[in-house]
Amino acid sequence: MPDLISYCSTLIWFLCIPLSLYTQDEKEIVYKNLGFQFSIPDEWEGKETEAAYLLTSPVEHGFVTISTLPFTNMVELKKQLTSGINRGNGFFLAPADQIEVIGENLLQGKFSGMINYAPTIAYIIVKSGMQEQMIMIMAADSKENYSYRYELFANELSESFKFFNPQMPSIVDEYKSMLNDTKLTFVESEDLSDSDISMGHKEKTTIDLCSQGYFNFYNFRSDGMASAFSTNKNKGAGQWDVIKDDGGNIVLQLKYYDGEVSYYSIEYINGKIYLDGDQYLKTSDANSKYKPDCN
Repeated sequence: MPDLISYCSTLIWFLCIPLSLYTQDEKEIVYKNLGFQFSIPDEWEGKETEAAYLLTSPVEHGFVTISTLPFTNMVELKKQLTSGINRGNGFFLAPADQIEVIGENLLQGKFSGMINYAPTIAYIIVKSGMQEQMIMIMAADSKENYSYRYELFANELSESFKFFNPQMPSIVDEYKSMLNDTKLTFVESEDLSDSDISMGHKEKTTIDLCSQGYFNFYNFRSDGMASAFSTNKNKGAGQWDVIKDDGGNIVLQLKYYDGEVSYYSIEYINGKIYLDGDQYLKTSDANSKYKPDCN
């Protein structure tokens, strides 16, 4: 079976879904900013990746991905797919039979080839919405394990899609999504990098911003003194939020359980986070060494 992580990293042929801008419950996935939603069928589980939305099942060997496409015309897309998908590094798929265009908003076909150098068969459905959204469903498995079940599943998933006018989030919502489940680290007089940020500093401040709404705040000084704010009654040191102040500026609000409230102006410049003008290193669960404490 193709390695799922390696497979998803090769999906650079597709536009990445901005996964930080979606809402979901256990089975209903809604991308308000892209204008579509879909339902995850029983016995399947979903997970966002950098390149696509990935579905796996404990009872199936294969996987399914959902991604957006940089096309608005099915005829043009069919021409591209007829030539196959060749991204190198062990990724090549070619049509295994006729690619069908059904009406103006549906395309489907079976492909065979390799993903991560493993012989693979994939069933692809492309669907478009009224606002020119175009999504692709790819149900794939190794050549030896592939069966017609994947085509049935892909069609079931396709039928669950609903399209609507995209709803662009506010800048406050964008910052909240970006900061959920992240650790912000500031080291005084040190250049922030992926090196060991705990060594050689005069003072280090860390803020864990958890998606459940609470935060942890720690301040360490090189003279051996350390201060941390915590409580025994609730999770973390207090509740965090992103708001607009009276001047319309975006600020990070930290409400401690003891009644204290702190505000930090937020700026996002060239992929970097600044609080009150100081650059903070932002890390998440993907960075196991520096992931936030959000248990």
